Amino acid sequence: MKIVDFKELIANLPASRQAFNSRRATWEANFQKREVPIEARNAFKEIFVDNTDVFISRNDLRLIAQEGNLAKLVIASIIWGYPRGMRYNYFSNILNQLETIVGHFPKVGTQDWNKHWNAVAEINGLGLSTYSKILFFYSAKVGANNGNGEKFDALILDLRIIQVIASGVFEELEQLNNPGLLTYANAPLRYVNYLSCLASLSKDYKVPAENIELFLFQYGKNLKPIAG
Repeated sequence: MKIVDFKELIANLPASRQAFNSRRATWEANFQKREVPIEARNAFKEIFVDNTDVFISRNDLRLIAQEGNLAKLVIASIIWGYPRGMRYNYFSNILNQLETIVGHFPKVGTQDWNKHWNAVAEINGLGLSTYSKILFFYSAKVGANNGNGEKFDALILDLRIIQVIASGVFEELEQLNNPGLLTYANAPLRYVNYLSCLASLSKDYKVPAENIELFLFQYGKNLKPIAG
């Protein structure tokens, strides 16, 4: 199959309105720990106010990014991306290293991506799936590794999208499986290639790259070629 065959659908996806509901009780215990930074506690209060749940959209996260409260952006992005909570103690680790995470954001557009990722990967619990979400809503520019200074808009690359690419269902994405299939383990090394590929498709098909990403997430594992 080809992504271009779904161009009209992709163009009309309401990406900015994609939203998820999350319960306060899912997260609250994490913020009651003594070691949690005050910035994180305040951000949590701002996100939920006095409500028992919150309904967060992509547009809401962009507005939070515009506020400049990066601690709030990190926490809200995770609540949006994992509305039922994160596994293990990943979220606690992220909260405890919130200042370090926020400190990486301004560097992403000026550093070689591989160098940048090597530093970020030291933060336990912060994988590419989570970090790419935060960078996306932060509107980060990601530097290419080819030395020509080219930068691309950050996009989400999570396990579901990786599995869609690895399945080989879309011809335009075959380049991302070379050399070898794309996996969650090697995805950070190919993240810039992913951004470059979707930026090129966005330009060729005249649809937002964000919409292509959402299409892959929403439909990529649920489409089957028509025989004949």
